[in-house]
Amino acid sequence: MRSPFVFLLAGIWVAAAQTLSGAAHAQTPAAFYDNRQMTMVIGTTPGGGYDIFGRMFARHMGKYLPGGNARFIVKNMPGAGGLIATNHMFNVAERDGSTIAVVNREALTEPLFSAESSQARFDPRRFTWLGSPNLEVGMIYVSTTSRIRSIADARQHEATLGTSSGANSTGVTVPKLLNVLIGTKFKVIAGYPGSMESILAMERNEVDGRYSPGWAGPEANKVNDLVADGKARLIAYLSPDDTPGLGDLPNVMGLATSPEYKQILGIVLSNQGLGRPFFAPPGLREDRAKALQAAFSATMNDREFLAEAAQQKFEIMPMLAAAMAGYVDRLYSIPAPLLKRAIDMMNAAQK
Repeated sequence: MRSPFVFLLAGIWVAAAQTLSGAAHAQTPAAFYDNRQMTMVIGTTPGGGYDIFGRMFARHMGKYLPGGNARFIVKNMPGAGGLIATNHMFNVAERDGSTIAVVNREALTEPLFSAESSQARFDPRRFTWLGSPNLEVGMIYVSTTSRIRSIADARQHEATLGTSSGANSTGVTVPKLLNVLIGTKFKVIAGYPGSMESILAMERNEVDGRYSPGWAGPEANKVNDLVADGKARLIAYLSPDDTPGLGDLPNVMGLATSPEYKQILGIVLSNQGLGRPFFAPPGLREDRAKALQAAFSATMNDREFLAEAAQQKFEIMPMLAAAMAGYVDRLYSIPAPLLKRAIDMMNAAQK
């Protein structure tokens, strides 16, 4: 039998823990974030665009949190196309304002498109949204040695596109869907290890070109150099909305062959509008959520951050917290019959 002294110690420990927890919860944002060690969860392996952006924010965002001296550690948590990290943020991560994340944007629409078969264990509408540093577009580009000189040519002649993606990825399904929705004749050649290898295949004339789901970072830098050297050309971009700064390049949204197909294409491309999504877990105290959102917004104008982004050739076109939350809410309000039609077409494109 345990002595009363043991139970007394246990009671003291529990009371102390509750007191400390209550004190931490009661802290002002300035007191909480002062010299706070923050965690940046990145839902990909090191080296890609999401990782680059996540580490850039980890280097600069801390100075804009109350106190001005918060510091970040980075945890890469790849797997299942970003679902492992996103599930972690919803179900495991501390809800005290000390953890934020950036994940593959496709993960955030997984519950929408996969429904009961999804591995997602989260509701994106409940996350504490911080924003995205840029508005992502997809891009279709081809070699200048190809007979495909425009998207109109791709509607008349077969055009081969190299990709590293699997059968159910956007790199494969989107070109197949474009064949139905805008009348192109794309043939996807999968199996290349990565985007750089796909570009090399284009340079070797193994394929005509490539569809890039996210036009930024190393791939965009490499292809823009090829365009400048007269070795490649951009023929169309993919975005739910028209994007300034792309000149006369056509948006495939304007090429849909029927009003229904345009609506479906907008659903298919809805991931693009999420850019590089940054968020915190649900259920944060309002003052800490606002502190995170303000710090994220301020980082967008930080000279050192912008210099790093320019060096990486990332164009900063931010979408902030309220706009991100509104975009996600609209996505999850798509009429069920239209969503089912889009899902059926996407499933067919995976076969």
